[in-house]
Amino acid sequence: MKKRNIFTKFSLTAILLSALFAFSSVRASSNIVRTEAWSGTQTSTEGTYYSTVGSETGTALLNKLNTITGNPTPQTSYDWYRYEAADEAENDSNKVLLIYSRQKVLKTAHVSGSTGWNREHTYPDSKISGAAKSDNHHIFADDNRTNSTRGNMPFGVVAQTSTNRVKDGYGNLTDCYKDGTYFYPNEPARGEVARATMYVNMRYGYSVTGNFQSIALMLEWHLQNPVSNREIYRNNT
Repeated sequence: MKKRNIFTKFSLTAILLSALFAFSSVRASSNIVRTEAWSGTQTSTEGTYYSTVGSETGTALLNKLNTITGNPTPQTSYDWYRYEAADEAENDSNKVLLIYSRQKVLKTAHVSGSTGWNREHTYPDSKISGAAKSDNHHIFADDNRTNSTRGNMPFGVVAQTSTNRVKDGYGNLTDCYKDGTYFYPNEPARGEVARATMYVNMRYGYSVTGNFQSIALMLEWHLQNPVSNREIYRNNT
């Protein structure tokens, strides 16, 4: 993950979602809400990272942000350590928080057989190539079974029935649902996957609708589930 800024993914995404999709401008200070990492030991170092962004909108803004976020090149290591650090559970340095099950498990419990955790590409790796496959910003620690259940299904709204409800690798019911067409994650994860998808769209050009039921739904999830202190923490790590 980039250490240089608190806004690389999150305020960047807010700008994109607002400017590129005709929401009110987030450049107005009244619309900007600063969120700190859950760990008080982390500090923001964004500095002048976005100083070259002017009055651009639409494609011009998209291209400018693509240039900015490519310097330095985004971290694309697939080492377990990166996710052990970035997805560390709040107040428990021995565990990671899993994106779909929302369970906390030992960092050392890497996937073995049907249990343990692995690395979830919120934009499925079968739909992307090159550096995008290992770009840390859209890959999260996740329970092996929920990861497998999601597969490469796009995110979308699913009827919340007992038949559609997803279990994790330990047999626990999660707050995720699937129907064979779409995967409907738990509420906190909805904002996370919306912003991760917009990042992949901006950085690598992959379509939003390749990973979402619709652009409108992605925007809805982003707005309903604002950037959390967990997201800021993992971005700073």
